[in-house]
Amino acid sequence: MALAARPVVLELLAASINVARRAGGIIRDVLSSGELRTVDKVRRRLPSLPTVTAVTAVTTTTAAAAGKADRRAQHCIIESLRRRWPALAIIGEEGAIGGSEHDVVAEVLDAADQGVIDAILTERSGGCPSTLQKATLDQISVWVDPLDGTKEFTEGFPENVTVLIGIAINGTPEAGVIHQPFFKAANSVTGRTIWAAHGLGVHGTEVKWRNVARDGRIVATTRSHPSPAIERALAAAQPASIVRIGGAGNKIVHILDGDFDAYLFPSPGTSKWDTCAGEAILRAAGGHLTDQSGASYDYSAKAELANARGVVASLSDHAFYLSCTKPPAQL
Repeated sequence: MALAARPVVLELLAASINVARRAGGIIRDVLSSGELRTVDKVRRRLPSLPTVTAVTAVTTTTAAAAGKADRRAQHCIIESLRRRWPALAIIGEEGAIGGSEHDVVAEVLDAADQGVIDAILTERSGGCPSTLQKATLDQISVWVDPLDGTKEFTEGFPENVTVLIGIAINGTPEAGVIHQPFFKAANSVTGRTIWAAHGLGVHGTEVKWRNVARDGRIVATTRSHPSPAIERALAAAQPASIVRIGGAGNKIVHILDGDFDAYLFPSPGTSKWDTCAGEAILRAAGGHLTDQSGASYDYSAKAELANARGVVASLSDHAFYLSCTKPPAQL
């Protein structure tokens, strides 16, 4: 596909993959800069997840160091994208912030990232999906969480941290990037980037569906924001195992990797920048992320920031998980 024919949303997706990796590098740099203290050294496995092993050195960062990583990563993402698309609507968790010129990516359109997307389009029999092909810049809004899992970052659980960039067209999440700065691959490469777009599939991981009938349900929920509504939903789901883990993006990654069946959070507490990227990727995989009534959230640039009606995310059996979140009066 010639460069002139590439839709703006796919150029934006390629750029987002690039800057998400750069933001992840900034977060790792802050963690290794000495602004932390070692608490303990252990080898931890997440409950019921034998394939998921945490880092061996448990460290905590100061709140100031976490804030520095947050701000620098967001400055990198937003300023890099705006240099290419000055009129682009970008909503970031940290609001309007300043930052170092050193963190800005001068050329966001990396040829390798563009080439991967072009190859996928070439192999796709129907070409570029019309939703992506026809989108104009004024229809696009980008939601950025530069460091999802801040609490876990400060408490020594960096494996929970993700960089999230969600791309919505007319309020609907159509493309997304989740970067894991501290993911350790078998070949010792640090960092993993998962991305997807409407009609183009999920890339960066192999999506896995668990055999619930054979193995029982594994449901994830918040590690740090419990509520009676959450506990009622978990009890209704009757899972074989409940995993309380940090980071909205982190939970979506584990669903995609086949570690969890669903993420139940039928309470306020998340925002659009926490879920836009994850919803886009789950939709591309055939899954769902909705409020607890099953309705989709609006991700247009002027939408309400908070996800006031909770979050339910799954690859399958979404109706069942929604039924678990109904208040007692509706059961």
